[in-house]
Amino acid sequence: MPRTLSSEFLQAANAGVVIPALFVKFFLDSGPVCFWSGIGFVEWGGNKFAGTGDMGEVSAIDETKKLSANNVTLTLSGVPTHLIAVTMEEKYRGRFCRIWMGLVGEDKVTLIDAPYQIFAGRIDTITITDGGESSTIAATVESCMIDMARSGERRYTDEDQKQLFPDDKGLEYVTAIQALEVQWGYGEGALSTIVGGSGGGIPREKKVMAY
Repeated sequence: MPRTLSSEFLQAANAGVVIPALFVKFFLDSGPVCFWSGIGFVEWGGNKFAGTGDMGEVSAIDETKKLSANNVTLTLSGVPTHLIAVTMEEKYRGRFCRIWMGLVGEDKVTLIDAPYQIFAGRIDTITITDGGESSTIAATVESCMIDMARSGERRYTDEDQKQLFPDDKGLEYVTAIQALEVQWGYGEGALSTIVGGSGGGIPREKKVMAY
């Protein structure tokens, strides 16, 4: 995927020594949780990213020219046991996660220009491995393109419409018109009756002879 990088970023990327850094942000109900691959704290984009150092790991991120839904596994080891309960209480499934790549200076803390996004998706599963005093948490994040493979669960019914728009009455009479017969035309000429289909499809026309 083509990206527009600033001249400062390109200059740093082509330098003799390049220090890359990954930034991860989980959009949870209780608030954003942010990590980065270095040590210490880095503030960027209005967020404070906590360094994971060698205890954080991001699996390979694949990019192809084809439309495919890839996933990424984010692993954090050395998590204190008392924090595991907090993780399990969090409603994480389906919450957004974004990953950026940036460059830092020789001090390994100062950002060189703004990082650019390399992945975005939703949290699918979280696996916790208990190691006694500390544990390992692995979160699998699916690409947002996985939504293209999911079947739609919406229905053209009054109940379904009111889940999104409680005051909308546009589908209030959908059920009633399934077996409704409507006289089409007037006078003593030939008439047609519109008969609703039982399957909710397009009504069919039935000729009625006028006497």
